[in-house]
Amino acid sequence: MKTQPLSTSFLVYNSTEATRKLITWQSKLPWIKPFYAIKSNPLNCLLKELVSGGAGLDCASKAEIKQALDLGLSPSEIVYSNPIKDETDLEWAADNNIGLTTADTIEELEKIQQLAPKMKILWRISIKE
Repeated sequence: MKTQPLSTSFLVYNSTEATRKLITWQSKLPWIKPFYAIKSNPLNCLLKELVSGGAGLDCASKAEIKQALDLGLSPSEIVYSNPIKDETDLEWAADNNIGLTTADTIEELEKIQQLAPKMKILWRISIKE
């Protein structure tokens, strides 16, 4: 049986391009710190490149937060951004000094207030007509 040439997936990583895009961001929007969402591509070499260039990381889980911390990232450079956070993960994040999270429902705001009251919150809103 002959294997089809495109029957498996693969990834081509170009660190020069990732660095170029980060530098472009920083030159065009110097007042906005970029936070890269690990879930979009958790490749360690990419994350190291972005972190060393000054980006923070957007983490949706305890595992992603651990990955960011293992890269040497300061807790202040991490946003815990899962829209529905597991209670034990939220407490763990607070205990590990993650100081910024997101919320887009009243229930999440109440959960954060109860379990991680010192965390600052990025409130995500939707405006509909």
